[in-house]
Amino acid sequence: MNTRLSAAIIILLMLVPASSPGETPLGTAFTYQGQLKDAGSPVDGNYNMVFQLFDAPTLGNQIGPTLTFNGAGGNPPPVSIMDGLFTVALDFSSAAFGGSKRWLSITVGGTALTPRQELTAAPNAINADKLDGLNSTAFLQSIPAPLTLSGTSSTHIIRGENASTGFLPMAIYGLCSGTSGGSTGVRGESASTNGRGVIGFATAVTGTTYGGQFESTSTSGTGVWGMASASTGATTGGKFENDSTAGTGVLGLATAGSGTNYAVYGSVSSATGYAGYFLGGRNHFAGNVGIGTTAPEEKLHVTGGTDTSPIGGGFLVLGHTNGAHLSFDSNEIMARDDEGASDLFINHEGGNVLINAGSGAGRVGIGTTTPLEELHVIGNAEITEELFVGGGVHASSLGANSMAIQLGATFNSGPSVGFAMQVFTDHPDDIGIRAYGPTNPSPVGHAAQFLGNVDVIGEVSKDGGSFKIDHPLDPANKYLKHSFVESPDMM
Repeated sequence: MNTRLSAAIIILLMLVPASSPGETPLGTAFTYQGQLKDAGSPVDGNYNMVFQLFDAPTLGNQIGPTLTFNGAGGNPPPVSIMDGLFTVALDFSSAAFGGSKRWLSITVGGTALTPRQELTAAPNAINADKLDGLNSTAFLQSIPAPLTLSGTSSTHIIRGENASTGFLPMAIYGLCSGTSGGSTGVRGESASTNGRGVIGFATAVTGTTYGGQFESTSTSGTGVWGMASASTGATTGGKFENDSTAGTGVLGLATAGSGTNYAVYGSVSSATGYAGYFLGGRNHFAGNVGIGTTAPEEKLHVTGGTDTSPIGGGFLVLGHTNGAHLSFDSNEIMARDDEGASDLFINHEGGNVLINAGSGAGRVGIGTTTPLEELHVIGNAEITEELFVGGGVHASSLGANSMAIQLGATFNSGPSVGFAMQVFTDHPDDIGIRAYGPTNPSPVGHAAQFLGNVDVIGEVSKDGGSFKIDHPLDPANKYLKHSFVESPDMM
């Protein structure tokens, strides 16, 4: 029998993603209509027919089951043909249609008809309600709130990409449009012990790039806010790192030309915490630095301390407080050592110590807070080397039987001098030593008193007067008093 399929018309009843309640969803079968002729004439009758699906017009691989219409073994009855026309319902399952081309092979009465009939797009639409083999019910019918996407991936669950070269294009944009409340446009969270809630990379090797840029336009807003909410552990609210040899880990800019603004601001609530902590390297401050003041007037301006004392206090401390250190307050420098007064060394290794060396008229007081001279000492002063005085020396005795100045030589060998005075001028009236008696003369008042031998090299002159000496016969109880007048004419 010379039989051929002269025409094939594919009819698909369109499927919808999901049926409404109470409706029966469509299956995966589709209706196939054809016309069968024998020797050019349409045939009539019932014919055994076999339908198979392939992935190629010849040979190839069979896709899906073989559909036999012969009424045997539970198969559908033979196909009824009238005037050459027939209609059958074929169901190769939705898995047979994955979007690739398919060809239908028809066998009539044991004879395979040629060529195979290519199925057009309509039967492939059986898979329209599926994605990667999943029914439409496995996918969102509407967008829930909140929307959660979960999975396992070594890279990402969601990826947004934008190829625009315009100004500030965004691959992912999060917006909280509420005008009140503590809303968040984008939030990142990580449960890993070494994770990162949000990470940003600027991968361009040139240009002014930013791994992350955050901005707040509120008059009381914050561009970046980091918080480590754990109550224990070495946590970090915000961490910034730069690997460049000329880079900046953190750059704070306050660009407003007026107002009290802050490029970097640190605050801490703990009494043992650090509002700012700098470790290693160097620290550079080009402007004035204030400690205890928000309006520093000099390069370093310290206020707000307490009066320094041997056991504590001070505005500024140099050194460890459990060892030797210096303490400064507003008008005092104190050397301390473990809560006790200590020695203060000035130019201990050499160099001059200059006090009031400028044009100032200040005074130095030792033992007094109200010095009357450039050097005013109340108390004893011991000088073991030479003392050179360019002006006058004024000393006063404050107690009975006390001495304002006591000079002595402590050497045990050789001739030594306890006190020496020399005038380095050529004026004939210059005087090396001048002594004055009490302003109110009294029987026991003396301008000078010598206990011991007096050796005079040179002349001793006196206009006149008297003197007394111990009586040679009774020196303990009697004196000899002499009066004299000196004159060049007297012998």
